[in-house]
Order: sequence, then C-alpha cells, then structure tokens
Amino acid sequence: MRIINIVVLCGILLFVGGCEKKNEPTSSSSTPETAPTLQIVTFQGPSKTNTDPTYHAFSAASYAMFFNGLLSSEQALSSLPGQRSGNTWTWTLPTDSGTSTYRAQKNSDGSYSWQLLFTGTKYGRTYNNFVLWSGQISADGKSGVWEFYEMDCQCKVMKYEFSVNPQGVKTGTLQDYGQGGVVEGKIVLINNPDGSGSCDVYERKAGTTTLYLSEHIE
Repeated sequence: MRIINIVVLCGILLFVGGCEKKNEPTSSSSTPETAPTLQIVTFQGPSKTNTDPTYHAFSAASYAMFFNGLLSSEQALSSLPGQRSGNTWTWTLPTDSGTSTYRAQKNSDGSYSWQLLFTGTKYGRTYNNFVLWSGQISADGKSGVWEFYEMDCQCKVMKYEFSVNPQGVKTGTLQDYGQGGVVEGKIVLINNPDGSGSCDVYERKAGTTTLYLSEHIE
C-alpha cells in the first residue's frame, strides 16, 4: 500500500525544514504583524484507542500525528519578515541547493491560497518555481485542501483535505496517488467533540481503480 508515502512526504518536509532562517528578506512594505498565519486543524486518534496498546490504536494515533505534521513546520512563517504586494505575501528563504518561496494570496472571499515554490538544482535537475505544494484555507480556517508534488517525477503524490462542521466534527482525508494519477489509497479520520471518532483506511484493489475498506478503527 502506498498510502501515506512517508519517504516522499518526509523528503518534502525535511527539504522545507532545511531552509536557513538567516538573511530573511525585509522591505519597507513588510508588516509582519499583519501577515497571514497558516491555520491548522489538529487531529487525534479516536479516544477509545488512545490507551489501547494494540496495533489498531497505534495506527490511529500515528495517522493523527501524520495529519498534524503535514503543515506544522510552515506555522513559523508568521514570526518571520515577509514582503507584501497587494493581497500577496511572500517569504523567501535560502536552502542548501536553491531558494524556497512561500506565497500566500488573499482571495475576495477572505480565504487564502498558499504555495511553496522551489528554484534551484535538485536531483541533477534545475527547477524554476517548481510547486512543492499548494492549497487553500477558508477565511474562518475551518476547511482547506492541499496538494503535494514530488520533484523527481514532477507529479502530484498526495491530496489532503480537512473540515470542521457547525457541530464541531473534524474530518480529515488524505489520498495517495500512484503512477498516472491513480488513487492508490485513502485515509479518512473523524474526530467528534466528545473525543470519539473513527479512522478508515482504503486501499486500491489490484488491477482496478476501485478502493476497498481495509481497516476501520474506532
């Protein structure tokens, strides 16, 4: 099962985490106190499994931690100087092989569109504003969708969506893409306000594009 491609995603996160935080850009238009923040909805394993030492409990907790870690390193952006041009903010940071640029654009409905771009040399190739990930978060921070891209194959490898409904129920969905954009697997994590919830894991049936439920955790 390719779902939760740890190698690929960790590569993206480590690549981002390796950005040096020296020589951050500043300008007369920089106003860090009003820069947008990357709002994150956090998840936990269903409460019934939190103290259960079984494999299923470990799986649920691991999936929740994975969801929470997807964008956690980007939350530090609000503490760094950025540059503003109209409705768009940018943060440009040097890496060991080029430059990473975070971009946040405010939309007319108050939502923000985010991107992480890379310019430089990696894997023997030269990239110019390659999109490592892109996403959008609603104005209230209660829904969002993110897509992650792999530099080597230059293809989409994962899609992450989250939402919080009026009753406070959190839903997170992660899809993993294989060759040709085929969905290889999916994880759906639900957290209820009372601590209950569920975690469903789907895998692609061999020789088809159909997903089947391979694991249900409560």
